[in-house]
Order: sequence, then C-alpha cells, then structure tokens
Amino acid sequence: ERPGDIASSVDAAMQSFDVEDRYLAMGHSFGAWTTLVVAGGVLDFEEMAAICEADGGYDLCDIVDELPEGTVPPVADPRAYGGVSLAPCGWYTFGNGGLGGVENVAVMVGALDDTCEADTEARPAWERVSERKALATVPDAGHFVFSNLCDLGDLREECSAEGYIDTPTAQEEIKRWATAWALREHTGDGAYDAYLDSELMTVE
Repeated sequence: ERPGDIASSVDAAMQSFDVEDRYLAMGHSFGAWTTLVVAGGVLDFEEMAAICEADGGYDLCDIVDELPEGTVPPVADPRAYGGVSLAPCGWYTFGNGGLGGVENVAVMVGALDDTCEADTEARPAWERVSERKALATVPDAGHFVFSNLCDLGDLREECSAEGYIDTPTAQEEIKRWATAWALREHTGDGAYDAYLDSELMTVE
C-alpha cells in the first residue's frame, strides 16, 4: 500500500499548493523499497518466488506464502522523475528485470549495514536499475545512519559504539549529496555534479 500512499499524498499536496506536477521520491529502508516502486519498479511475485526458492536466505522471502491470492502489485507514479533510495532491501521482489525501468535513482548504503546488507541487498538493486544512477557507500556506517534514530537515544550499537562513523558528520554529507542529486535531476543543471563527489563516501 505504501507506493499508493505516496501518490495519494502527492495528489493532496497538488490540490492544496501551487507545485509542479513532478517530484523526486526519497525513503529509507522499507521507504527505500517504496522509492524504487514509485520511481518505476515493477514487482514480479512469480519470479520472486523462484529466486527465494533458489536462495531462501533473503529477509522478505517469508512473505511469498503470505500474499493473498489475487494480490495486485502497486504501480509506479509517472510524476516521480527519480529517487534517492537509502539502504534498500528487497531487490528480488522485482525479479531480475523489474528494476530496469527505474531511472535517475541514487542508492546510498552503509558499509556496515547488517539489516539491508550492502553487498546482498543495496548493490544488487543498484546494478539492476537503469544506467542513469549512482551508488554512494558510507564506510563505517550502519543501517540507521540515514535516520534520526540515534537522536532518540543509544538505541543501536551504531549510535555510539567504537568503529562506527559519527552520525552527525555522516548525515551532513548525506544530505548535501542527496540534495545535489535531486536538484541535478530536477533542473538538468550539470553544475550540481561538483557536489556529487565526496571525501567521506565511496561514490560509483
């Protein structure tokens, strides 16, 4: 239901405010998956089941048997011209080809993410989206470096444990980089490319 919720929220915003009929989606974790759907991803439950049967180690494989018969997959919103997907999980819900229609999407991930692992979750998603894309990896960062969870207290090891990057420092760079991506895709102005390099992150 989440991708439809996004489209409905945009409908409401456009009824209430004088805004353009286009937007860039951005989300973290499950919201990062939602971003991929909204920005053009096509879910493939049948191929997902095949991938899960071949390698059932993925976290979302358990939902295959729980989907009610006749479940209608959510669809993309053509008004979304791109996205920033922060630590996405679930590339296999799109099968091997369902992410090919996702354009203008940047994927960002923490190298120490143990929830949506960089190598088995985020990178496979990035590899399957269209060629206009970027991958930014934050070293020494966990899953929640992209959120405000650590502002609420020492709720995860990555909030204060030795070996993890300082969250405020990382977030300053993440915000700058994500904003530059959004503005470049919105305006087409190549001047924003200068902000898409980073001393803190590895950018591909």
